[in-house]
Order: sequence, then C-alpha cells, then structure tokens
Amino acid sequence: MSLLAQYVDLSQPSLWKYRNKTITRLFGGNSLYGCYGLAVAIFSIGIIRDALCVAPHLSPFSSSPHKPSKHSTPPKLTPRAPHPNSYERALRTQPTHPALQTPLATALACALIASGNVLVLSSMYALGVTGTYLGDYFGILMARRVDGFPFSLTGAPMYWGSTMSFLGAALWMGRPAGVALTVLVYAVYRVALAFEE
Repeated sequence: MSLLAQYVDLSQPSLWKYRNKTITRLFGGNSLYGCYGLAVAIFSIGIIRDALCVAPHLSPFSSSPHKPSKHSTPPKLTPRAPHPNSYERALRTQPTHPALQTPLATALACALIASGNVLVLSSMYALGVTGTYLGDYFGILMARRVDGFPFSLTGAPMYWGSTMSFLGAALWMGRPAGVALTVLVYAVYRVALAFEE
C-alpha cells in the first residue's frame, strides 16, 4: 500500500468527490443538480479564464502607467481588447511554410475545422449534459450505450474532433509548429484512450 501511495495522490478532489459525494451533498443530495452545477462551473471557469487570460499582464483591463504614491487614488481600469487563445497566440509567433499556404491547404483547413466541430458538438448533443460533464461520477448512467452519430463513426468523437480542429487551425495559419503540436495532442489522446477503453 505504501508503494501505491507514492504514485497515487489520494487527496485529489476527484477521488474524494467520488468517495464522499461532496458536490452531491452541496446540492442537497440531488446528484442531477450536482452534475449540472459541475457543468456550469467547468463552463463558466473556462469562460472567465479565457476573458482574463490567466496572467495579470494579459488581463482584459489595463491600469494607468503612473506609479501610485501614498496619497494617490487607485489606478483606473479601462477595458482592453480580449486576447486570442493560447494555441493561436503560440502559433502566431511561429514561422509559416509555403506548402501550408496553398489554396488546397486552406480548403483542407476549413474542412477539418468544420468536421472537427461537428464531431465535438454532435457528441455533446448525443451525450447530453450528464454524459458530457462527468455524470458517471454522480451515479448518473445512460440507459444504454450511445451508438448513433457520431459514435457510429468513432468511439471518441470529442478527441478526434478536437484533433481535427487543431490540425485545421495549424493549416489555416500555415504554421508547421501547429502541425507538430497536433501530433502531440494526438499522442496524448491515444494515451488517454488506452486508459479509458
């Protein structure tokens, strides 16, 4: 057991949620409300993160450039244009390649982004809120396995749709670094699937 404790952190929230049903208890014992609450939290925190861009210097607000003195008023915050997502920001600083800037590459990028988003969004629709946002942790299981579209095409449409969108964005921007990052995303998803299947 001590050997296992070196490799598994039993204090992780996902483990104590599963064992103690903490979120369900916060919602008065209603596991459906707990699952929906978790979905709202995950979705909202993602939006807030994107709006604030995590680091203070990337905040959507900028303060005035003067240094505050002991007697000055606090700096006024003025809105600033939101920053693009991290993937796009990372790719914008990378060099382009002429082979990725052809009309064929652009058409392929559009097809990949559209198809990837169809896979992701249709799988979210097929699974519903509880299937998408960890309903199984709350004991909410689907009556039967989802095998209609997009699950009739692939067992992991969210993973493959996301990978297709990453590759499409890399081609759209003409950046080889994006193609390399897509390969990394693909590898991570393959490892995740090995544990899930």
